[in-house]
Amino acid sequence: MGSNMVFAQSMMKMAKCFLKNYSTMVRNTQIYKSSLSLGLSLILSFVALAQIPNDYGYLDYKEKLPKEAFVQIELVSEDVFDIGKDGLDFYYQFSHKILCLNKRAIGLKKRSVGYDEFFPITDIDATLYYPVKGKYKKEKVKDFIDQAVIKNEISFYDNYREKQFKYENIREGAVVELNVRRKVTDEHLLSSRTFSRDLFIEKEVYRARVHKDIDMGFFEYNMDSSDVVKRVYEDGDYKIYEWRLDKAEIKTIYGQDKYEDHFVPQVVPYLRSVKNEDGEKEYFKDLDGLYNWYSSLISQVNTEKDSSIKALAASITDGIDEETEKVKAVYEWVQSNIKYIAFGDGYGGFIPRDPDVIYDRKFGDCKDMSCLTVNLLASLGIESHFTWVGTNSIALNYTDVPSPAVDNHMIVTYYDDKGKLYYMDATDPNLKFGRPAYSIQGREVLIALDESNFRLDTAEIIPAEVNLAYEKIDLELDGNTLKGVGENWYCGYFAEDLHANHEGISDQDAKDEFVNGVLAKGSNKFQVGDYEYKWDEESKDTIKLKYDFSIEDYVNRVDDKVYVNLNLSEELNQLKIREKQNTPYFMDYKHTVENIFELDLQEGYVIDYVPEDVKSSTDLLEYEITYQKSEHHITYHLTLKVKAIRIERDRIKDWNDQVDELISELNRTIKLISK
Repeated sequence: MGSNMVFAQSMMKMAKCFLKNYSTMVRNTQIYKSSLSLGLSLILSFVALAQIPNDYGYLDYKEKLPKEAFVQIELVSEDVFDIGKDGLDFYYQFSHKILCLNKRAIGLKKRSVGYDEFFPITDIDATLYYPVKGKYKKEKVKDFIDQAVIKNEISFYDNYREKQFKYENIREGAVVELNVRRKVTDEHLLSSRTFSRDLFIEKEVYRARVHKDIDMGFFEYNMDSSDVVKRVYEDGDYKIYEWRLDKAEIKTIYGQDKYEDHFVPQVVPYLRSVKNEDGEKEYFKDLDGLYNWYSSLISQVNTEKDSSIKALAASITDGIDEETEKVKAVYEWVQSNIKYIAFGDGYGGFIPRDPDVIYDRKFGDCKDMSCLTVNLLASLGIESHFTWVGTNSIALNYTDVPSPAVDNHMIVTYYDDKGKLYYMDATDPNLKFGRPAYSIQGREVLIALDESNFRLDTAEIIPAEVNLAYEKIDLELDGNTLKGVGENWYCGYFAEDLHANHEGISDQDAKDEFVNGVLAKGSNKFQVGDYEYKWDEESKDTIKLKYDFSIEDYVNRVDDKVYVNLNLSEELNQLKIREKQNTPYFMDYKHTVENIFELDLQEGYVIDYVPEDVKSSTDLLEYEITYQKSEHHITYHLTLKVKAIRIERDRIKDWNDQVDELISELNRTIKLISK
């Protein structure tokens, strides 16, 4: 008799004994019914446990990981880079087994596997092993539903579909097994392989099997503390690269999901070259190889100047003489008149559509809007450049690895006669001419100069002084209510963000609520009265808000003493990064906050206490708070600069310590005496 069944019988005996003794103890008492229910629940738990065999280690894992829902028993990913009779034969195989440890197993019932025409599924097999009366029963999934899936994000292609299926009898103790094979239809497009640690991992392997005539590159990053072991060995005509993770404990990542690429261990495969009868065909040996492929894609655009494109360019720039102003006018026309829709269809996700098609449709993705901009300017005899870039959610740069994995976006760049570089990303209708989107600050940009030449540059990081939130408020006391009249200026990325959100709301009541939220200060009793919102369409760089407001019960009075905190900006108290963060922390952009709040002291008040001026400055954060007082006024002046857009893990404590000091100062109050 197996140890499994011995364990089961032992549990049953214990349960029966428990019920006999327990029932005698509680019989004829008022709690008999509830106690018996408890006993039955325990029996059911024992019985359920006894009915789950230990074939896949359920009992062992249940004891070791009592709070976990799943265990990754096995996960094997294999890339095969081979040469067949018809040329390159690349495919990807994936298999995993997951053991369910509790009732949350139901979360694995509905599953899906994604694919597109570059990585079509050639074989898929899904099997469930579920416990029934102490044994495992096998159930193969028969029905796979093919479903198109729409994803809203910046991307070079989005021709994405899923194979959706169900594990009908999923339950605690069950094991799901999935085997998938995908063909790689374009050798330029290879996927990264990641090692996550959100489950206990018994075994995880990434293996690449490379034919002797193929030269592959493998770029590894975030591997320093990953426990992944690498080995390389020969197997006949193949070289095997293998990365393996065994018996890996759960390693919880506390970070921003958007930036997981910056901290998850990964291997990026890329094709360097292939030997053939003529010698060698080069692919991505270096950045020249990547650019040559990109150049071949944009060369497929029909650049014959359509008469409508020429006429449009002429009308947009009519009356404008200076070249840079013509470029600005064309860019802003595309911003305003072509709707951005992130979509792709096969190579349409990489190759821009012809400019006349984009103009007729009045919509397009980032490549299409870039293509129309470049061709409108070309019809005016102005040179501009297709430019590839990866947004800051991507960790890699072109100098790390020459691979399409580095980028996910296209913009246009232009050099004026003095060599100044202007960025044009028409996908954002509110982005100022010449300014990079904040999502590409500090990123390398690959600029197409001509068919075979390019320039590698780095998008500037906009200084904190440009992205300004400025508030000037005149305050007065009305009993326990604080009243004010304010004028706010938002500049740079602050203005861009705010206006995009404001214009995205059509209902006026909702807009009023949004503005109230933007201006909110002091407490949840803050209420805006009248306000005036003005966006500077010409500069696309400034929002001006005039308003009046009141905050009931904000002023604290104790006898003749009156306490008022002149720091009204509660959002500054939210600068602290959670202490559990164990990855770098990312800011959208550097910025400056300046608050000038002047309290008018009517007759009847005497200033008793004003906090000391303070200032602090590091390479991460800088702030200064001053108080100026006169007989009838107290002016509170705060200037704060966030000076970094990435805070490394070992600097988070430094940031938080400085923010704690700031919060302490922000909580200080002035004290008045009421005469």
